[in-house]
Amino acid sequence: MTIYNVYIFNREGQCLYYDEWFRTKQSGLAPIQEYKLVFGMMLSMKSFVDRLATNDSNQTVNYYKTSAYKMTFLESATGIKIMLNTDPNATGIRDLLHKIYQAWTETSNSAAKMELFASNPPNENFLKTVFFSFLMSFNYHLHQSFSSSLRKMSAPSAPPDEGESIIRSPELPFVSSIVGGLFAGRAVVVSGMVLPGFASDRKRFDIDLCCGLLIDGDHMDNKALHFNPRFEAKAGWFSGPADDKLVINSFVSGRWGSEERFDNPFKEGEPFQLRILVLDKYFKISASGKHVCDFPYRVPVESIRTISIKGNIRVDYVEFQPPIGIGADGKPTIVAPTPKQEVMTQIDKPSIPFVLPLLPGGFVSPQSARFTITPFLSAERFTINLMCKEEFFFHFRIDMPNPAMKIKPAVVRNSTKRGTWQTEERTFGTFPFSKGITHDIVFTAYGKSVTVDVDGAPFVKFVYRDGDDPVNIDSITVKGDVLVHRFVHKG
Repeated sequence: MTIYNVYIFNREGQCLYYDEWFRTKQSGLAPIQEYKLVFGMMLSMKSFVDRLATNDSNQTVNYYKTSAYKMTFLESATGIKIMLNTDPNATGIRDLLHKIYQAWTETSNSAAKMELFASNPPNENFLKTVFFSFLMSFNYHLHQSFSSSLRKMSAPSAPPDEGESIIRSPELPFVSSIVGGLFAGRAVVVSGMVLPGFASDRKRFDIDLCCGLLIDGDHMDNKALHFNPRFEAKAGWFSGPADDKLVINSFVSGRWGSEERFDNPFKEGEPFQLRILVLDKYFKISASGKHVCDFPYRVPVESIRTISIKGNIRVDYVEFQPPIGIGADGKPTIVAPTPKQEVMTQIDKPSIPFVLPLLPGGFVSPQSARFTITPFLSAERFTINLMCKEEFFFHFRIDMPNPAMKIKPAVVRNSTKRGTWQTEERTFGTFPFSKGITHDIVFTAYGKSVTVDVDGAPFVKFVYRDGDDPVNIDSITVKGDVLVHRFVHKG
């Protein structure tokens, strides 16, 4: 989920609170005019549905949705109205709004009595400071029940549990609090793969060590480290010079500092491991075991609170070394990592159609499934599916080419709702499959998506459809014109 902005109004339509995070397009109106427009739009929609109602039952408006965004409403019994603007595919917003209302109530009660807000709201800057401080605490202590939502008042990935130092397979864009903070001797490790050029429109990625949750926008918090490898080749006579350097910078007091540029150690389509070591006066940065550069601090390292990652990479894990937890006294303490036993199921030469029932809990991170397959020389198509009873959570269908029949190769991704097929996804780069040739296909579970690698290279990513939760996946199936040499499920 990506959250763009939030409005909180009282019963008279006065905007008590506003903030934004990933809002890249402004309305062009003065703030007071925008608040009136948004509040009036909500009242107009309620009036509209009441007048067109076909019966006398109470009519409610929960949200409206366009192709670019989704605005969801919550009105409390006291007349407080919260309006949250998110990406159109966001789910679980109603629960999030109730959590925000709870946070708002506790925050406002610490600043003034709730009843006074209707006529005499407190100073907005004071309220924003108190509310933001509450969200920072609320974000950490309720991250499991809050899931990915409020953090992305920044991003969709959970901070590490107490006693755990590794976040596996996070969705991007990703923001997480850094439990215990950073100090001399601690390191941040990011391991993953740079996506090939066709897999992403953005030819760069960012890893930022930030001093708060506001990681984008006009009012973002300080960034102690902005790590930005670029892969932008020259596209034409008028496109300007190529930019394939590693750019490192900081953002302090509303201004970017002077850039430092280095040769880019990362390659598109190749794995990497980045290590950022915190020393007394500078970051020591290495990639895949080789020293890249040192970057002197421009803000105190103790002020770093969060890590943000976005761009054209896939992240396998983020690790904080050494692991830090929060003790009973509320203070950071070094803890021993909890060993986790990996469960692996390997089946050689299963018969087709093949069905593997999954244990309760579904197909979730850090699970993966590897299929070593050979399409028949006469193959027309084969499928690999993540199922929930009779529903397809992820249908991965390979249509093999047949020039004689004028059949073009295709890779179709889809799902079903109550037995009805949804919208197909067909775009991909180069068709990687050949008849009679053995291939490795790997499904990797992420929070709300599954990625597919073919022969060691990223191929496609499928985001689960609205309302589908991968914890409900109960089986993996393979059907069609294919021989499976080996199936390996890890989890």
